[in-house]
Amino acid sequence: MGWLAVSPLDEGQDGPLLRADAPQLLTSGSLVLEGLYRPGSGGARLFTVKHKRPWSGGLEIRLLPGARVSLRLTQEQRVWEAEVALPDADREELLRLSYLWHAPARMGRLWVERPDRDMPAFCVDLAGPPPLPTLALAEEVAGLRGHALGGRTDWAALSDRVEPVGPMPLLTGIVPVEMADGQLRQLDRLKLGDLVRTAQGGVAPVLGLFSHTVPARGRFRPLVLRRPYLGLQRDLVVGAGQRLESAGAAVDYLFGCESVLVEARHMLHGAAALPAPTQAVMRYWQVLLPAREALESAGIGLESLAIGRMRMRKGLWSASLLAGVPRGRLPDHGSVAKRVLDRHEAVTLAAQRVA
Repeated sequence: MGWLAVSPLDEGQDGPLLRADAPQLLTSGSLVLEGLYRPGSGGARLFTVKHKRPWSGGLEIRLLPGARVSLRLTQEQRVWEAEVALPDADREELLRLSYLWHAPARMGRLWVERPDRDMPAFCVDLAGPPPLPTLALAEEVAGLRGHALGGRTDWAALSDRVEPVGPMPLLTGIVPVEMADGQLRQLDRLKLGDLVRTAQGGVAPVLGLFSHTVPARGRFRPLVLRRPYLGLQRDLVVGAGQRLESAGAAVDYLFGCESVLVEARHMLHGAAALPAPTQAVMRYWQVLLPAREALESAGIGLESLAIGRMRMRKGLWSASLLAGVPRGRLPDHGSVAKRVLDRHEAVTLAAQRVA
C-alpha cells in the first residue's frame, strides 16, 4: 500500500487519509516526522498518540535535555523505550525521525537524520515491538484529533511499509538532463552507464537510477524554480531540500569562489521559487554518479545523489534505497567541499544573477 496518512499543510485543515482499506493493525510500518531542535531550550514533545482499542497503549516521541531524542511505546503493562544522543548539537537544526517496525521479525528501530548537515544518521533498536492500531495513528497524523504534533513538529506521515532512510531523490522524473553528446533526456529515462554532462563541464557515467515516493512536506515539498533566476532556462520542479549548484561572475564577485550550493527552499524567500500545487505525496528521481557532482540541467547544476561514506556503514546502507547495490560498488562521496549558502546569501545571489 504505502503511505496511509500525511499531516495537513495548514493548521486546522484536514490532512488526507490516503487509504480507507488499511488493516486494523499495522504489523509493520513507518512513522516519519520532521521537527526542530533548539540547543539549550530543554525538552519538547514531537508526537503523541494514545489508544484504547484493540488494547490500551500509546506512542510518544520527545526531545530531551542534553540533545537527546526518545521514543516510548506502551501496550497494557509493557513498555519499550529507545533513546538517541545527538553529537555536536550546538545550533538550531531540523531533525528527521523515523520509527520503523516489523513485529513478525521482532524488529523496531528509531532513526534520527539531520538533513541540514552532512552527518550520518543514527539509530537505536527496540526488541520485539508490538503491532500498532492503524486508525488511531492515521487520525492523529492526519490532524483529525488535533493534538498529536508538538509545537516544534513540522509534519508527520504514516506508512504500512518499512520505509527506507538516508539519502532521498528530490528531482521530478521530467527534469531534462544534458547528455555527453549535448542531447537532452528526461531524468527518468536514464539508464546505467549513460554518460551525462556535469555542471563543471565534465562527463560522468550513471552508476544508479533511484526513485521513491515520499510525503510532499518539509524538505520533500515540491517547489517550482522559476526562470531566469540563477540562470535557469525553463521552470523546474524539485524538492525543497534539493541543492542547486551555481557558478559564474556573480558567484565569484559575491563569495570569492568558483561555485556554490543553494538549497531550493531558500528561493522561496525571493521571487525565484513558488510552492508547487498541494498534494499529499510526491515521487522523485535521482541518479548516482562516481563523484559528488551536479547534473547540467536547463542552465543550472542539480546536485546528484550524495551518499557520503555509506559504503563504510553497513546498517545505513541496508536500510537505504541503495540496499540493492553491493556496498563494494558504491562510490565514496565524503563530505561536501563546496560552500552551501544560507537563506540571505541565496536570495542575494538569485537577484544578482537575474539583474
